[in-house]
Amino acid sequence: MAKYTVSYSCGHTMSVQLYGPTQERYRKIAYYEGGICPECFRVTKEQEPPIAHYRVCNSGVEINVVNSYAIKDTLKARGYRYNPTFVATRAGIVDFLARPTPAWQRIIAVVDGQAEAEAELMWLQNEMGARLRGHIMMEGIIASIAEGRPDLVPKGIAP
Repeated sequence: MAKYTVSYSCGHTMSVQLYGPTQERYRKIAYYEGGICPECFRVTKEQEPPIAHYRVCNSGVEINVVNSYAIKDTLKARGYRYNPTFVATRAGIVDFLARPTPAWQRIIAVVDGQAEAEAELMWLQNEMGARLRGHIMMEGIIASIAEGRPDLVPKGIAP
């Protein structure tokens, strides 16, 4: 165990305590010097706009908001739950090579109506500055239920 002074690529210096063999410590120092300091990283993350991923699932509309550190308290107050293992989809298919990303998740049941899901997405976009990413348009939810797709109809609701 030893303390080292690391000069990050952003120009800041910080003292870090490292453990393990000497060769491993120098590898970590080289890694740290190639990146930005934790404070600059936090500021950069706060400046990124949140991204709201939405999709139709068996129980309704699932909304996952990533890059949401600055608005997490607001999301909690609106009924979102922390989801540490969210994996984004591409063209409706789960990207199995992607790493899980922490997100705030809310599922709006189909019985609550299409209007609530659309209102929530518009709130995220207009009030919170989120970018929307979805693979099924909202108007397709009710149409899918009307077509009798059982995978989109929650239990207890007749298609």
